[in-house]
Order: sequence, then structure tokens, then C-alpha cells
Amino acid sequence: MIPFLLFLLAMISFFSNKKSLSLFLLAALISGGFWIIGMSTTLLGFSVQLSDFALLYVFSILLVQLFRGKIKPLPLQLKPINYFLIFLLISMLIDATVNGTPLGDIFRTTRLWFFMFFAYLLPFYSKKTILQAIKYILLVTFIELLLFLIEPIVGKEFFSYAGTIEALKTTNISRYALIPPFIFFFFVWVFSIKNLKPIYKTTLLSLIIIAVFITTTRSMVIGIALIFLISIVIAKKQNIIKKFTIVLALIITIVSISFYEPLSKRFVSGISDINSLQSGSSEVSGNMSFRLLLVAERLEYIMKTSQTALLGLGFISEKNYTGHQFSIGLLNEEGERINLDTGDIAWAIFTVRFGILGTLFYLFIYYRLAKHFWRYRGNIYAMIGFNYIILYLFLSTSGSMLSKGTFIFIPLLLYGLTKLDNNKTTKAVI
Repeated sequence: MIPFLLFLLAMISFFSNKKSLSLFLLAALISGGFWIIGMSTTLLGFSVQLSDFALLYVFSILLVQLFRGKIKPLPLQLKPINYFLIFLLISMLIDATVNGTPLGDIFRTTRLWFFMFFAYLLPFYSKKTILQAIKYILLVTFIELLLFLIEPIVGKEFFSYAGTIEALKTTNISRYALIPPFIFFFFVWVFSIKNLKPIYKTTLLSLIIIAVFITTTRSMVIGIALIFLISIVIAKKQNIIKKFTIVLALIITIVSISFYEPLSKRFVSGISDINSLQSGSSEVSGNMSFRLLLVAERLEYIMKTSQTALLGLGFISEKNYTGHQFSIGLLNEEGERINLDTGDIAWAIFTVRFGILGTLFYLFIYYRLAKHFWRYRGNIYAMIGFNYIILYLFLSTSGSMLSKGTFIFIPLLLYGLTKLDNNKTTKAVI
């Protein structure tokens, strides 16, 4: 019932000119209520995803504005969204007619990628509206960051599916592998803005880095270091003191890894994985080799026919899949191997669902967005957008967020800010 009420309030807010609240509630719907509610719920005896209500929000407003004649074609930078959606529709048709995949499976598997129609709603939100919604998102994320840091200490889970993984080797504190939604958006925003007092900026960035450290997730740590490096490379006009500060922060991060035993052991394990793969081994020896070999196995299989190479294995559900059984994959609750929808790496999902052609169409969306952000990198919102996409491209090697249709929400908001901002060298006002 709560997800439906959030959806209803979001719709009422949109049409009563409280669109910042409407956008904020949309962010709640695509993130499982910021992890408080959870990604799925029960409504009238049926299990539904909160993101389904986000999709309903997009299409409800889209249809109303379409009947009013207010929907405009997408600008050039967002045209790749149309190309991907056309590909998706054609692929769905082929899957239904040629492969005989049940329509119910196709709908359940593909529906959230149609969230990309949100791009057509961008003109209805002003710069002030988007910034106010982002303020709400960042405030909630800050509160969740504090709760996340407290969780291992008090041994209590505040979120719906954080999940205690194990006790850290050097302490009795538990660690959590997942991190609250929008935390990396919070990171790139705080890192990029210019008008935040140094003491506040340092404190916030330190809290985020500590949160990442206690997950002992290597890709997250490297991703943060990557953003530091990008800033050094592009900051040609920055004074020597600022560059020195960035370099020092990067060095501290690297040194901290060496002293933090659980994380340093994970990095040593990762290096061992790489050495094992370079020696030609096809055996899984750790998380990194597991992910790489998982993608390689699926890529090798789809390349056997031209249809699967171009379009992937289609949109049949994991439950109804009776095709080739892969030897590498995560196990579900019943102990059965997951063949299609592994959440461990986005590239496996790209491979089996989209094939090579679909993956190129999908990535072209973010290439054009990143190109736009880079072109206007003097604008702080564009720089935030560029850093955000680059960070998640890297994180796609250890998670599936990039492969979700709702991922485009934040990049589109930042795109909207850069287009609405007449001053291409503006500084963030938050």
C-alpha cells in the first residue's frame, strides 16, 4: 500500500505544480524507498516491484501530456534512447515470434528498460525544480550514510536488504557489501561542487570513503580513486595547492588500503586472480576471475549463432529458461545456478539479454551523454554527470546497476540542468 501511496502523491504533486516533490518521490520509487521499504512489495495479493510504480508514473504523465500535445521530440544528445527502444521492440517481437518466448516473460524482463521514456518528461521540470529534488535526495542520502556507518557498530540493520556478510578479520564489527542507493551520486556531487566549505567537504568525503572501506569492495575504492585522477587530469587551471590537495587525498586513500587488513587482503586476492587469468587458467580462483569467466562463458556461447550474437538469448525468464546450462554463475535460494540474470556484473546481463548489437545501442546512450557532459565540463553539473557515468562504467565490472533501465534517472537530471543553465561555466548552488 505504501508504494501505491507514494505513486499517488507523486502524481498529485506533479499536476499541482509541486514537481520537486514529485521527482523526489520518483527517486524513492526507483530505489526501493531509498532502501527503507525494499525493492518489492505485495499489493492486493500480488508481488510488485516499487520500480513498477516508477514506470507507471512515467507512462501516466507521458500519456496525459501526449493528449495535450505537449510532448516534444528528444534533442540530438538523447536520440540514442529512441534507437535503443526501437531495437528493444524489434528484439521483443523476434523473441516472441521466432523463439516462442511467452509474452508474460518478455514483459516482466523488459519493462523497466522502458523507464527511459522519462527523457520525454524532462522539459516539464525547471532548473529550480530539479535542484530542489536533488537537495531532497542528497539530504536523505546523508542520513542513510550515517545510519550505514552505525550499522556495523550496533549490529542492527536499518535498511531492507543490506545484509550482514561477515565479521571483519581484525575486529568484531560486521561489514556490509551493499551500500545505500545514490551514495556515489552524493560522492561525485560533494567532490565536484566548489562552494562548499573545505571542512564540510572534507568531512563528507571522509565519511563516504569510510563507508566504502567497510564494505571492503575493491572496485568501489578504485572507482573513487579514479574520480580523483580524472580531476587532476582535467584541472588545468587549478592552482598548485589544490592539485597537491587532490594528490595527497589520493595517496592517503592508497596508504589507508595497505593498513586496512580486510581490504588489503582483498586487493592481494584480486592481483592473484589477474595473474591466474594471465597464465591461461580457466578456473575460478576469486571474485574477479569469477566475474570475468562468467561473462566470457556467456559471450562464447552467444557467438555460436548470428541471431544470438546480435540479439542475445532473448527475454525468457530465469524460471522458464531450459536452454544451455552455464557452468559459472551465482546460486539462487534453491541452490540452482543462475544462468541469465546474475547481479554480479552488468556485462553478463548485456551479453545474454541484448547481444552485441543491443549492447552497442545501449552503451551509445551513455557515450552521447558523456560526450555532452565533457563538452560542457566547465559547467559543474556537466562535470558531475561525466564523473558519474565514468564511475559507474567502472563499477559495472562488479555490479549490475548500469544494466538497469532506471539507472538513467540521475544522468538525465544532470543533462537537464546543463541544458537549462545558460551559463556554461556555472558553479553548483547546493
